Amino acid sequence: MIMEQTVTGVAEGLIYHIFPLGMQGASRSNFEQVVRGRNIKSFVSWIPHLKRRGVSAVLFGPILHSTSHGYDSIDLYKLDPRLGSNEDFAELSRALHDEGIAVIMDAVCNHSGRDFFAFRDLLKRREDSPYRHWYMDVDFSMPGPAGDGFSYACWDGHPSLPKFNLSNPEVRDYLLDALDLWIDEFHIDGLRMDAADVIDPSFWPQLRQRADGKYRPEGEMAFNGGRFWIMGEMVFGRYSDICGPDQLDSITNYELYKGLYSSHNDANYFELAWSLKRQFAEDGIYRHLKLYNFVDNHDVERITSRLNNAAHLYPLHILLFTVPGFPSLYYGSETGIPGKKEAGDWELRPELDSQRLLTSGSHPDLLHSIEKLSQIRRNEAALHEGEYSEVLV
Repeated sequence: MIMEQTVTGVAEGLIYHIFPLGMQGASRSNFEQVVRGRNIKSFVSWIPHLKRRGVSAVLFGPILHSTSHGYDSIDLYKLDPRLGSNEDFAELSRALHDEGIAVIMDAVCNHSGRDFFAFRDLLKRREDSPYRHWYMDVDFSMPGPAGDGFSYACWDGHPSLPKFNLSNPEVRDYLLDALDLWIDEFHIDGLRMDAADVIDPSFWPQLRQRADGKYRPEGEMAFNGGRFWIMGEMVFGRYSDICGPDQLDSITNYELYKGLYSSHNDANYFELAWSLKRQFAEDGIYRHLKLYNFVDNHDVERITSRLNNAAHLYPLHILLFTVPGFPSLYYGSETGIPGKKEAGDWELRPELDSQRLLTSGSHPDLLHSIEKLSQIRRNEAALHEGEYSEVLV
């Protein structure tokens, strides 16, 4: 494959993805008898590590007040108490910006948790609740998935995650006002939209308009060309359906992720070549999109545990840093930290600090290869501004 230089107007860089509740050793729930967790400000100690690897942005997994794992929201205007206060995260954001590193936040706009104020009022006042129409398919003639005496739509069949009714202007106003706060107080530069594939697509132009009207990059922040970056989580479906000038900038590239590891495990590089050609060749369906590329994240097994042959970590990362799109690293995987889904997702989200990074992984030498690859990518414009064509498989 070759990458021929062209102009895209998008400043690409390495994105570092963390899951703060796991990384900071937080309690599994905000309602345990003893609630613990290191303050989010301690992530400042990771900045030298990020700088050496050429990180352009940090993607923070869910950080707002929630019941347990971060996606069952209680309050979208408040940092999770297990991680500290709004002021603490704002201080961390300033420290990252001072080093030229952008801040991206995980946003949960498709659903809330059952402890969210609107759903608690619905449980209490039922038909008389002013928030009855904040949720999808509320039906008081049905028993419901959680024994509440009424039914409601929820994400992926999980009753703990009731689905917002995004056709309700009050719900949209609440979410867009939350965005204002995140930009004003946290100074974020972008969002990862959780469950973007099942969010009402008519919401995207409103979100884009509000973000573009509100965002003012600090200093000379060049990430995404100085434009507020919105990336959506989409496991299945056609990415271009929700990407565009007035919609999202990028999508989680699960198709490429699958090909990256299985082509190595199966010794079948034609699978990966097919995906790259389908996505990025001259007639590729995503040729003009800058997709978010990854080899693992908080929902899938760590790449060290996914690969059959650990030596394949090196060619796999060469591919990650040289294919079109944004490359990303999930915290700890740069030194080969393992993680399998045997006891649940928390095994993929371990507690970790910068001092234990090198000793916790089985492949500390991978870190040096990643550092070199990041430098090569930054220095070779064709790798981040180029077009893709297949020469040899």
